[in-house]
Amino acid sequence: MMQALVSDYMTPWTHSVTDEARLGDVRARLLAHDISALAVVDASSQLVGVISRTDVLKARRDSDPATADGMLAVD
Repeated sequence: MMQALVSDYMTPWTHSVTDEARLGDVRARLLAHDISALAVVDASSQLVGVISRTDVLKARRDSDPATADGMLAVD
């Protein structure tokens, strides 16, 4: 098992957003596709990072702590 390749077990990126995406749109995509993270790409489609449900929740808590609870729950 420890000799197995990551590529044998990874999930290829099938969903991404641009680095100009709004957090509300990211949240909607995460929930719509029931995924925990999205690849973030720049205008040249180069990977620049990853944004997760946790990242979105932290951003919401930073901006409005009173409404952050349950923000990423599936309705």
